[in-house]
Amino acid sequence: MHGNNMLTVKRSALALLRRQQAVLRLVRDTPGLVLESPAGKELLLDKQRLTYMLEVLDGEISKVENLEAVIAVVGTMKAGKSTTINAIVGTEVLPNRNQPMTTMPTLIRHTPGRKEPILIFPKAGPILALEASVRGRLEELQASGRFNALETWHQDDGRKLVQRILAGRGDWIAGPHVGVDEIFIVLRDLNDLVRLAREAPIGLSLADDDYDEIHELPVIEVEFTHLAKTTGGGLGRLTLMDTPGPNEAGQGDALFNIMKEQLEKASAVLAVLDYSQLLSTADEQVRGALSVLSSQLVDRTFALVNRFDLHSANSMGEAEVRTFVTKALLDIEEERVFPASARWGYLSSRLLTSLQSGEDVRDVKDASWFRDFADLANLDEEERDDPEELARQAKKFWRKSHFEPLLTQVIARAHQQAAQICVDAALAKMNVYGGLIENFLALRKCQVTQEIARLQCMVDIPDQEGAKESLPELRRQIEGIAEHLGDWRTAQRMAFPEPVLSRVLVKKPIKVDGKAGLKVSFRLNPASLPARTLIRTSLHQRDGTPLQSRGLHWHTFGNLEWDDSHCMTDPQRPHDRAVFFPFAAIEVEQAGVMKCLARVTLWGPPGEIGRAEAEFELTAE
Repeated sequence: MHGNNMLTVKRSALALLRRQQAVLRLVRDTPGLVLESPAGKELLLDKQRLTYMLEVLDGEISKVENLEAVIAVVGTMKAGKSTTINAIVGTEVLPNRNQPMTTMPTLIRHTPGRKEPILIFPKAGPILALEASVRGRLEELQASGRFNALETWHQDDGRKLVQRILAGRGDWIAGPHVGVDEIFIVLRDLNDLVRLAREAPIGLSLADDDYDEIHELPVIEVEFTHLAKTTGGGLGRLTLMDTPGPNEAGQGDALFNIMKEQLEKASAVLAVLDYSQLLSTADEQVRGALSVLSSQLVDRTFALVNRFDLHSANSMGEAEVRTFVTKALLDIEEERVFPASARWGYLSSRLLTSLQSGEDVRDVKDASWFRDFADLANLDEEERDDPEELARQAKKFWRKSHFEPLLTQVIARAHQQAAQICVDAALAKMNVYGGLIENFLALRKCQVTQEIARLQCMVDIPDQEGAKESLPELRRQIEGIAEHLGDWRTAQRMAFPEPVLSRVLVKKPIKVDGKAGLKVSFRLNPASLPARTLIRTSLHQRDGTPLQSRGLHWHTFGNLEWDDSHCMTDPQRPHDRAVFFPFAAIEVEQAGVMKCLARVTLWGPPGEIGRAEAEFELTAE
């Protein structure tokens, strides 16, 4: 998108975000409108939820102001989140160790030109205050001889941490912290401090509002080496967010809630699944959180099936893994599932980058990543000193890692389209919140109206006279807020009109009624369609030669009338439609691999009203 156009889009999105915040505050602060949740029951909306929604919109304002797309990397402990992030960045910015490392979300921001990573804490105060409180509790435990009650005390790193805290160490967190080694030490101490504070004998934690906005989180700035090799970049900036795994250190509830909150605040999500444990209980928690947020994340959820290097001839292959994930685990298309080995990808790309930059092999032989790669490739001492052999092995393991598709199709594309992604994510959240408020206001208006009618039947009851006067006023206030929300919705549709047709995807091969073929799916916006619309889906070679086409009609109340039986619908996605093309019906004149187009075209008065396409390859025999 052109720079000037994107700046206009940015201003419009910021105005809508602030207008919706004003509506949410009206709802929250109007006396008698939002009820308290009864014990053990959850209302459609309460003041706590409204306050949280306002925090989320604060985060969206911050991201849109900076045109920043934030991809949350989420997964269970030991699924390989840190290794995945290191592989994406191209260098080790997050430490790997046997103990869990992520109790506080950390941002990793692509910063062109910054070769050595730097860690910054925009808000260090709450961490230092937590440490001071922990010190007080530790002194009490020390005085009573109860250190053995602390699990941390029985770990080497933990015992050293306790001793440092008791000794007092001043402001160790503010930084900035430069270089991998210093970043490792600070992140290790931070996560161990948070974990120590939660132990039962201490029972402390950071307050819920200490780091409730994305711009308050610690951030590592570093150039992503793979993005440095790409030509150009978009207007925005790309940031990854390392999130806690719900099963880390047995602190499931606390860390699961942190993970879920950060998912809601992200622009997109990369779920890291362990190939060897695809149906684990902890993975189920991750999937549940993603399912709840599916209406906000829309088409911005991706899955890396990590440790795919463990697959064998007797286990699921690449295509089978994609199918399994989409049918049994996550509600996403197969095109957004990437079986790969993050470890192989990281180690091989790290070595290739080192060799291409002209580093002397002798200078990196003692680095842990070099030793890990040499062991992986089973290199002898002579091969470890041979740059040509190292390059050959690195290229081989890079290919075998299957990591490049994730980099090119998700990371590089997100970098190029960061500005648009962050705006789309903000709009999606506003749409969900707008619908929630609309439903809530309609429900409360109905409840208040019923209560007014009930009171009108009660004559001369002094205790009810105040309610008879206040409830009609509350109903007027509800109607006023609903009008404000309607004005916001009108402004949104004027600034960001929804396309009548979007998201054309081609999936192949599939089977319907025993026939093999391909599926072309697309998304419609019924609110923008005329009462009667002709929808035609067609296949073409890139030169325009038609291969096959099918059509249907759209009627006023959403009834579909197909011209044949090859239709598919998904009750979970009522606006998605798909057409099945049996291979036998596709007219092909020559054998070989053809570059093709799937085209969806809409016609209605007075003519063509929408068109969208997707490219795919077709192999004809």
